[in-house]
Amino acid sequence: MGDARYFQEVMIDGVNVNAILPGLTETERVGQLFSQRAEASGLSADEERAKQIAKEGIARLGQPEDIAALALFLCSEQARHIQGTAIAVDGGATPGVF
Repeated sequence: MGDARYFQEVMIDGVNVNAILPGLTETERVGQLFSQRAEASGLSADEERAKQIAKEGIARLGQPEDIAALALFLCSEQARHIQGTAIAVDGGATPGVF
């Protein structure tokens, strides 16, 4: 995620640097993409959504609130010892435990 010297510089000032990696999330834009893909494939938007969910291997699309909850947590005092990491919010689509 970058140069370790940068992390050391900002950590002295109490700044935590992390990244949120959102997966497929139920947004207006994603809905538009499903509609476009459905039109091109001859499927309904719901069928296209179900196809993508199955392809991702997830139970449901993420909600914007799922990502916001992590952002709020990372900004809280409870996350004071989390530094320099990337956290996937993708319903398990990213395989493995690091």
